[in-house]
Amino acid sequence: EVSKEEIRSYFPDTAIWNPVILTDEKGTAKVDFTMPDSVTKWRLFANAVNNNSKVGTSDKNLTTRKDLLVRLQAPRFFVERDEIILSGIINNDFDTEKTVKCELTFSEELQNTEDSIKEVVIPAKGEKRVDWKVKVKEEGTAKITIKSVSGQEKDAVKMNFPVYVHGIDKNITENGIIKNSATKEITLKIPEQRKNGSTNLAINLSPSVTSNLIEALPYLVNYPYGCVEQTTSKFIPTVIVSNTLKNLGIDISKIQDKQKSQELTELSKNLDKRNKTHIYSNTEIELMVKQGLDRLYKFQNVDGGFGWWTGFYSDPYMSAYVINGFMIAKEGGYKIDESVLNKAISYLSNQFDNKTSNYNNLYISYILSKTKNITKEKLTPFFEDRDSLNDYGKALLSLTYSNLGDKVKADLICQNLKDTVTVDKATNTASWNNKKSNYYWWYWYNDRIETNSFILMAFIKARPNDEVVPMISNWLLLNRKSNHWYSTKDTANAIFALSEYAKINKENNPNYELSILHNNKEIKKIKITKENMFTFDNIINLDDEKLDPKNNKITIVKKGEGTLYYSLSQDFFTLEEDIKASGNQISVKRDYFKVTEKRDQDNKVYYDKTPIKQNDLLKSGDIVEVKLTLKANNDYEYLIFEDMKPAGFEATELKSGYVYQNGMSINQEFRDEKTVFFISNLPQGTQVLNYKLRAEIPGNFHVLPHKTYAMYAPEIKAISDEFRVRVED
Repeated sequence: EVSKEEIRSYFPDTAIWNPVILTDEKGTAKVDFTMPDSVTKWRLFANAVNNNSKVGTSDKNLTTRKDLLVRLQAPRFFVERDEIILSGIINNDFDTEKTVKCELTFSEELQNTEDSIKEVVIPAKGEKRVDWKVKVKEEGTAKITIKSVSGQEKDAVKMNFPVYVHGIDKNITENGIIKNSATKEITLKIPEQRKNGSTNLAINLSPSVTSNLIEALPYLVNYPYGCVEQTTSKFIPTVIVSNTLKNLGIDISKIQDKQKSQELTELSKNLDKRNKTHIYSNTEIELMVKQGLDRLYKFQNVDGGFGWWTGFYSDPYMSAYVINGFMIAKEGGYKIDESVLNKAISYLSNQFDNKTSNYNNLYISYILSKTKNITKEKLTPFFEDRDSLNDYGKALLSLTYSNLGDKVKADLICQNLKDTVTVDKATNTASWNNKKSNYYWWYWYNDRIETNSFILMAFIKARPNDEVVPMISNWLLLNRKSNHWYSTKDTANAIFALSEYAKINKENNPNYELSILHNNKEIKKIKITKENMFTFDNIINLDDEKLDPKNNKITIVKKGEGTLYYSLSQDFFTLEEDIKASGNQISVKRDYFKVTEKRDQDNKVYYDKTPIKQNDLLKSGDIVEVKLTLKANNDYEYLIFEDMKPAGFEATELKSGYVYQNGMSINQEFRDEKTVFFISNLPQGTQVLNYKLRAEIPGNFHVLPHKTYAMYAPEIKAISDEFRVRVED
């Protein structure tokens, strides 16, 4: 073995050295680089290398070979509690057989189960494998050295390997709603084997969906661009939330004094220092509304309509959206330039065409029904052809009839919508997928957040007591992206809908007492009213010292009228054996199959897949297919799926990159310890991912759980069960 530095030391007068050193499996090393003219220097170098090497020289290359060579065979990584066969492959290139002493030593992360020194006889021009069975004790970096000695001949290899802890961050979450007087008991089990100081239980209490809406305001207020839509979406939701609070007799500026609220504290960290408090200041809100209205007035075209930006041709849909914003501001007590509003309504009325059942006309009719500038007769073609409409279109038609006083047709359309609802009992959510909208999915009337927002408003108008109403609200709240939804527009529409829900559900006027008990001991007691519903300390944290090592029972006792939204989130790093699956909003199941090539009667090749059970025995060389079954409660974006490999297994594919699998566009990466999948859009329902591994190193292996999480919404996450498998030669 010759290093570049050693080569250079023999030829100090050589200007530039850039040798390429290649070694084959028998230990023959070829050093290839350009030399000065003198062949003598090659011979000097040949004489200088160690006497046990055979050296051939030429003007352009040098070949060196070791007669006794040892190689270490080990996995790329180790996992605590595994038992692994480490091997030394010893090559004897002499013309006679050799008796070789082999020694395996390592750092404290590993534990030997047999003698570290073994003696073997290796035939001439042959090789032998020497095995040691070792146990993996603890995490760290294992330093392994293997030596082979035969008389004066010797060789050694030293390598480092990562050792991963047998454990994983685990989260157990439970969400729920308590209406009126009731008692709820939740028992949470924490494994005794867990990392010290890693456990935390957070109990979050909220009396209204309005508190969730407040969190979305900074996203809209601080959005950096200002087209017509974004200008409207920026200040109108703030007006809605501000007026909702005013109706409760709460000054929005008092919310900034809530320093103990984790949600608002985290929120403020993400704002520019100059903008930390202006969303909670009445003076700033007044200024923001005035500036927004003045900006929109300047956007109006001579025909009364509005385009996307100033100078753009008038667009009927965008004009309707702006008129809706004007009317909301007017209802909130803000002065509107009536000439601008009337001119815009006149333009919109001229744009309505009931000869075609397009979605622009449906939205225009909805806005005109709010101003009483359309008659029910013009809606007849839409009503008669309602089965051809998507879910968003039906919601708009129902809202239009409600605004015009036809409650019968509005109710009938909502009943039609219930025929296509997707209900998830586990999360108590209801939603619609817009299944008729396979094409033109990028259009506004196919946006799923907007669709469910308008369906919620339609039900509130026509069927406020329907069982799906709170379930749609839950779906919208669970489908936020951090503190907002996916765009300024759907965030604004979600706020519109949820604000209406808060009103009809009487969530803005709570009057109840709460007692929170931990293992029957009261840890918090508070009376919640409309005066303190946004300012009370609503988060309780229990750490390792306060939690019981085994079982923890949380009891919520509610007495009085109003709604309580609660969320219990328990985080810990588990070290337990046989880690069990858990998840929040998503779940993952991992299965293994042994893949065997077979032939049918016609000699055609097919592949038989046999399920692999816990602790099943495989042979080195067996091909294993990994099947990941993903279940998503809702549509999610930007997810990462990290599937840990068994140590000693290798992926059969070598190239990372883009793949199209089971209807999904995926970026996959094959790494030493895991296979990673990146999916930008995961639809609601069940999806499957597959890839293949090859068993190589013998041993007993723990396969750490698969881990899934949303990159920008870390509360959406899941782990699979742990798995164990054995491999022999």
